[in-house]
Amino acid sequence: MMPPSLTGAQRLIVNAVLTAFVLRMLHLSDLSLWLDEGVTWWNATRESWTATALAEHNHPPVWWLVTRLSLAVFQPDEFGLRMPAVLAGMLSIVLAGLLARRLADPARVPSRGGFVGLERGAVVWVVLFASTGAFWIALSQEARMYAGLLAESLGLSLLYLRWLDRDRRSTLVAYGLLASFALYTQYLAVLPILGHALHAFVLARRSRGDPVPVRFLPFFTTVALAGLSFVPWFLWFLKEPPGASAAIVPPYGRFLHAIWRMAVGPAFVPLDRVRADEGVGSVLREQPVAIAVSALLWLVPLAFGVRALARDRGLRAFLACGILLPSVLLVGLGIRYPLVEEKYLVFLAPLLLLTAVLGAVTAPRWAKPVLLAALVVVHAVGLVAYHARETPAVIEVLGGGHVYGKEQWREVEAAVSRATAKGDVVLLHAPYMRFVWDFYAEGAAVRRTPLPGLERPSDAVMTADEVRREVPALADAKYVVLVLSHECTPKRDHYLTVVLDVLRDVWGETPRFEITPYKVQWGIRVATFERR
Repeated sequence: MMPPSLTGAQRLIVNAVLTAFVLRMLHLSDLSLWLDEGVTWWNATRESWTATALAEHNHPPVWWLVTRLSLAVFQPDEFGLRMPAVLAGMLSIVLAGLLARRLADPARVPSRGGFVGLERGAVVWVVLFASTGAFWIALSQEARMYAGLLAESLGLSLLYLRWLDRDRRSTLVAYGLLASFALYTQYLAVLPILGHALHAFVLARRSRGDPVPVRFLPFFTTVALAGLSFVPWFLWFLKEPPGASAAIVPPYGRFLHAIWRMAVGPAFVPLDRVRADEGVGSVLREQPVAIAVSALLWLVPLAFGVRALARDRGLRAFLACGILLPSVLLVGLGIRYPLVEEKYLVFLAPLLLLTAVLGAVTAPRWAKPVLLAALVVVHAVGLVAYHARETPAVIEVLGGGHVYGKEQWREVEAAVSRATAKGDVVLLHAPYMRFVWDFYAEGAAVRRTPLPGLERPSDAVMTADEVRREVPALADAKYVVLVLSHECTPKRDHYLTVVLDVLRDVWGETPRFEITPYKVQWGIRVATFERR
């Protein structure tokens, strides 16, 4: 039996998917877990499946359960923790290609909704850029639920468009089940669902009198049932909702930054603790040309894409509902909550990519190769910056002297373990750092002590007397380590000062004192105190 023959485009897509797998497995375990990945491990390894499902209120339980299953199959290390994201990322590439085919190929567009299909050749480019885009790769190498949210949002869009095309009840059932699953993965799954609901409502009004009108009630009922399925968890969430906090900067600039990051990825003009402390203005002053050029390489094809949508009323309406409504809602929430980040907007990435690609492939003859080259360059630069992040030339030229990396808890914990012995004291501030610390400290001779204590809020300001009473081991210790990161007290060095005061008191002398920033990337500082 002869194997099926593939067209040139199909071969490109197959090779792109294989390349994507390599790029997602490459360096998968190189970087230490950062704090939120440590939370994933902590939640996934509770004493029972029920405890894992109810591990926290800030996020629904699906990703913790998926990760728990992954750790039963793979080793309980960075590889095993990140494999669910790798698999979800690979699925996202396939789904992104199918979505591009459904929206851009004239032979595949839905029969209702006014879709035309601008250029089927866009499918290959979408798959290529999704496969090699540093933003997509980084999502697939992080032990968090955002790669899952991306795959689920793509699946929801495909099911919604299939319902528009065929108006089958079975498709609505599948949509409702996936919508419920997505809501139990990440709260923000509600945004693409609302985008689909708005689009269905608009089409229902437009199609009155058509031979086969779009009926809004069946879709609304499906969405409502998915919402009802989420009520039990929502009631659980209300028992301990996350506290309100103001965004660090106005959400509008953060939104533009997130849209730009979806093209260049996290390692080009990387952020680190130094830049985070100095503010966005310092980044613009350091690398204005790199930011401006890369933004133009991304935004000009996007602008051409918006222009091309004038020829496809159906696609224009779908993208407007899928991009504008979630963006407006999230930016509005961003005035009070720090929610405007690219990971929270991940469901916009395939829609923006499709718009940019359509802008390039449907541009006038003189502009088409220029715009495609622009997209190739911006994605290639992001890829090099991400996977060659430790190369000196990349650090200097693409990073502006700043190295891309995550919080280096693996290296810090190893250094502290080598320096401490039984009887020493290790203090962690803030206390939730224990999640990732314990992942690396299994079997360590010295256990950590959270500061402030776990019964107190993370930003609690304890006095020297309170610390002395709650950590009596300080009096007999000869060597004390204080690990500082994610400091949330009003004064960043509050506990550094307090521990020094306590040791002066209980030791009757001023200890030898040293504080070392650990490669400065994300602000982990190790303070050591030793009796003379």
